[in-house]
Amino acid sequence: MYWSFYICVMNNIKPLELHKVKNRTEFESFLRNIWKGAMPDLIIAEPETGNYTHDKVKKKVHKRINAILKNAVRIKIGVTGDELTRRDGSDYRNGWYNMELVYKTKSKEAAKLFEVELITKYMKSRNKDKVANKSANLASRITTYDGYYLIYVVWNKTHWTGV
Repeated sequence: MYWSFYICVMNNIKPLELHKVKNRTEFESFLRNIWKGAMPDLIIAEPETGNYTHDKVKKKVHKRINAILKNAVRIKIGVTGDELTRRDGSDYRNGWYNMELVYKTKSKEAAKLFEVELITKYMKSRNKDKVANKSANLASRITTYDGYYLIYVVWNKTHWTGV
């Protein structure tokens, strides 16, 4: 028990016993949905994998983001170690309706660097008015429960007048 916990901590993997969403009761989740709003829906699609510096992987990720941009009024690109915890965050519970995972890796640094690259590209693109990211800084704290880091796009199909 202790040995597995030590290995998890050394690899920046948090044990599932500490997962704040999966360990919540249905009643607690119900109350959270009432007070904070609903989580964005997860669009089920397998995220791209591989070395993000390879053109083939980049093209696939850009193709997916461009497909989202065709349907979206606004988007936000981010990186996380756990999509459920990220969707549960207060900042995504109101005003964001969909989340799609576009890239998956075991390298925290690769995920952080690729996220910055994507944000920078789309903040300068012809769709820059749709991008809600305020800056393209490296993410600081990312917690994972399974060893994977994910780049996601959260988006809306309808206009939203919030912040």
